[in-house]
Amino acid sequence: MDLLVDTMCGGIVAYCRLCGHDTVFAADEELEADDEIRALVEADNRTLITRDRELGHSVSDALVLEHRDTQRQLEAIAVAGIDLTPTAVPRYCGRCNGSLECVGDDQQLPDYVPAEFAGSIWRCVDCHQHFWKGSHWDRMTETLEEIRQRVSE
Repeated sequence: MDLLVDTMCGGIVAYCRLCGHDTVFAADEELEADDEIRALVEADNRTLITRDRELGHSVSDALVLEHRDTQRQLEAIAVAGIDLTPTAVPRYCGRCNGSLECVGDDQQLPDYVPAEFAGSIWRCVDCHQHFWKGSHWDRMTETLEEIRQRVSE
């Protein structure tokens, strides 16, 4: 699903990307005016996720969230039918939404990648950030699993 998340819901962006959703964050694109947000939603056929009721009601099929808390926002997204299952292989950069490519064993890694890490490592083709399934990935997937369980009860 292609999403546009406004600045009031920034905490959910990385989670949506982790679940394989092409997620544009309004702040990353320096979108501030409602007209700019509406134009991008329409041009890219994206679903808007916002806490701004006026903006949300001016866009068809927008999801207007009530809560500020990230977990409660994620619950509302799951209830609305947006799949929050992490993809087995990450598709989008958690930082900039760029495409990810698997890093080969022969490629030099930045210092922040743990030297002892033996799993797959991905690099964003846009911002060049490197990603791997470490403790941050584990915490995010655990949070999403808890939310999916609460929603399914």
